[in-house]
This record gives sequence, structure tokens and C-alpha cells, in this order.
Amino acid sequence: MILEPKEEILNDLLNALDVGLPFYMAYAHKFGDSADKLAELLEKYSRIIGWEVCPWMSDKAVLPYIHSASITKSGTIRVILHPDAIETDDILDIVEFKKYATHAVEHEAIHIHQREIAGEDYWLNHTSGYQKMQKYYLSREQPFQLTHEEEKMGMRIYLSDPLEVMAHAKDLSSEIMYADEPLVALRDPEGYIDFLPTWYKYRMAGFLRVDPIIKQLLKYTYNYVKMALDK
Repeated sequence: MILEPKEEILNDLLNALDVGLPFYMAYAHKFGDSADKLAELLEKYSRIIGWEVCPWMSDKAVLPYIHSASITKSGTIRVILHPDAIETDDILDIVEFKKYATHAVEHEAIHIHQREIAGEDYWLNHTSGYQKMQKYYLSREQPFQLTHEEEKMGMRIYLSDPLEVMAHAKDLSSEIMYADEPLVALRDPEGYIDFLPTWYKYRMAGFLRVDPIIKQLLKYTYNYVKMALDK
């Protein structure tokens, strides 16, 4: 069984993007790009999703324009924008921004649905894949100077978590739907690896096509793609 992102969350995202981005583009064409202004406008037209700007310099980001996305203790989604990716010489590409913002929110919305199905008692005692990864990193001899193999093992721990496999399958299905030939990309993700960041992430973590984790990832992905094509 696969879980879909909660409709209420997707509607909130759609409203923020459809209403907030035109105001932002008018601002950007007059004054230039501003991550703070973008976050302010998206926050203004969101009820469930919180929008912030990464307060420190960082070269890491989960997606273009998006530094990170997570679920808060209150069960809402927080998206943190990456200012360096937004404040460039070129005006923000809103089509690309919408794609990646949707990608980030859908991933967390899957987790919220998982949380509702599992129940609060389970969730309060659950250690997420991300937490398992961080715990592993902190257990290393030099947690702030990890070796390549240590980073790779941490990613394997994170990506092996059953709840993450489903959420990442949703990510992979969205990437496949953007491919020029989605069904071909679904059958042969390795051939489209340059266009499928999620598949690349699993392969770089050392997973092979025959691994049970990959088989489960592809099973979920197939169902998500089929669902998208049937709509």
C-alpha cells in the first residue's frame, strides 16, 4: 500500500504558490530577488506550511532553491529556502521553483500521512531515518570530519528506513513524470540517472538493483507513477 500526500497540505501549497509568487515576481522585477521577501509572501498565503530562510551560509541543499524541509513538533511542515540559490543575477525561475517546492512538500506530506496512520503513540517513540543517520554520524571518531565511507553508510541507514523508502519513492515518481518518456524511465532508471536525483542518491549510497530496499523503492514508485498516469 502506498500513501498519498495529504490533500489539505497540497491545497495549501498550491494557494501559496499561485497567490504569493505573482506578488513576488512583481517585487523581484523591481528590486531584484530576495529570499526573505519570497519567504514572507509564501508564509503570508500559507496556513499549514511555514516558510523560512536559512540563516547561515551553507553549500548543502536537499533540492535546488530548498535548503531543507521537515515536520515540526506540532505536525506542520517547515520549508527553509536557500538564499544563495534564489538571490542570483537572474530573476527566479518560478516554474523550476514550483517544481522543487512541490517536491519537498510532497515528501514531508507523505510522512505526515504515515504519522496519522501509525498514531501519535507510535510516532512519539519512533526514531526516524534521519535521526538514525545523525546518531550514526555522532558515534564516529570524528563526527565533523566524516570519511567518504562513513557518509555513505549514514546515507544507507537513512535511505533504508521503511518510511523513507515510501517517501523517496514519491520523489522518484515525480522525477520520472518529468522525464521525456516516463514509462521508459520507470523501466530503466539507470539509463535516466542524470535526470533522477533520487535514484542517483540510492545508487551513490551503494544500493544495487538486486537489493530488497531497491526492489521495494521501485515497487512503490511503479504504483505512484501508475496513479499519476491514471489521473
